[in-house]
Amino acid sequence: MRIENEAAADGAIAGRVSQDEAVERAKTFPSRVRVLASLPLDDVPASIQEIERVARMKEVCGISVGSNVNGVQISDPRFEPVTACDDLAKRGVVCPLT
Repeated sequence: MRIENEAAADGAIAGRVSQDEAVERAKTFPSRVRVLASLPLDDVPASIQEIERVARMKEVCGISVGSNVNGVQISDPRFEPVTACDDLAKRGVVCPLT
């Protein structure tokens, strides 16, 4: 997906656009496609808002996050509000990053 709109370059907006496209594909192919949502983890409040938004979508089965955000490990206490905020966050996949 290529974002043309300069305002959509913001991570939270781009993430929502991408997630919405993935959900539409899952609706088109419900027996074959499920969605792991991504989060703008450099903005914890926006991450929580995105979890609350996608948790209502039956096509979203969990979240996918990197093992660190700008060099800060995902286990850092500053991310605890994200991992604790919803059952969906507990169904996450952590991808190793260097």
